[in-house]
Amino acid sequence: MSLPRYCLKDAQWLLGIDPLRRYWLCANEDPTQVAVIQGPAFEYFIHFRQMLVRLRGLVVGDFLELQTAGHPLQIDCLAPDCYAVTGTVRGAATTHLFDRESLESLLMSAHPAWEGSPRDLQLGQTLLHNLWQASNVA
Repeated sequence: MSLPRYCLKDAQWLLGIDPLRRYWLCANEDPTQVAVIQGPAFEYFIHFRQMLVRLRGLVVGDFLELQTAGHPLQIDCLAPDCYAVTGTVRGAATTHLFDRESLESLLMSAHPAWEGSPRDLQLGQTLLHNLWQASNVA
């Protein structure tokens, strides 16, 4: 039995994916520079599969826009095996680059049966705590 070639839990740029399918990405692998990007979620497997087929069909210059719970998520094909996803870090626009394998691994969280890990539950709790603290200060 061989081990998988790529595993997101080993990615230094990914803090995690919370239960609401927000991607917590470290800009330049720096955990103090975090972008939280809303990922897609599909209720039905057929829609999930259609998204993967559309992603795999992108050619240079094409983009794929996915509906999320927040703002639409746009994936741009910049070059063969190079994709860009836009986010923000501390209010500044950022572009996160992915190869197809890492992007597909990230998008697996859009599968209807996906469940986050216990470690990733803490990310959602942290966000709620920070929002609560900010509303009490105002």
